[in-house]
Amino acid sequence: MIAAWVALLKTVPNARLMLNHKPMGDRVTADYFVQQFAAYGIDREQLILIHTPVWEAYAQLDIALDPFPHNAGTTTFEALWMGIPVISLRERPSVGRFGDAILGAMGLSEWVADSVEDYIAIAVRLANNREQLAGWRSTLRARMQASPLMDEVGFTHDLETAYQEMWRIFCLS
Repeated sequence: MIAAWVALLKTVPNARLMLNHKPMGDRVTADYFVQQFAAYGIDREQLILIHTPVWEAYAQLDIALDPFPHNAGTTTFEALWMGIPVISLRERPSVGRFGDAILGAMGLSEWVADSVEDYIAIAVRLANNREQLAGWRSTLRARMQASPLMDEVGFTHDLETAYQEMWRIFCLS
């Protein structure tokens, strides 16, 4: 994961990486991460290691990077809701496929990479198009609202239909 993020930091001019997580509030932990990135030639100034309310952090982001092999879930929804594109990696253990499912439901499978190299390429392409990023910031929330992710009525209908079918099959046995 760190190697992929390093590749992004080295490819996109003036790029910075934010890691916002409670352990980053601990100096020893933050220093450990600084050392991990320094081993790849990344300066401390390119890293934002913080622990702040996630909603506040989104105002500082252009792109969210879904980590791997394990991934985000709730924070993927939050980032998209706040208008932040999320780059995800498709092929990984089932618990790591939330990004693919969420982005696919929104018709944004082009942000789901099939390899680490694709993950980097997608992020670089988005990072280099400031106008497109501004467009996504203003349209992603409405896109999410119009997607199956927020179709509670449709979901409930499908769930009820599945329960009825299960009951029908049970009664036949």
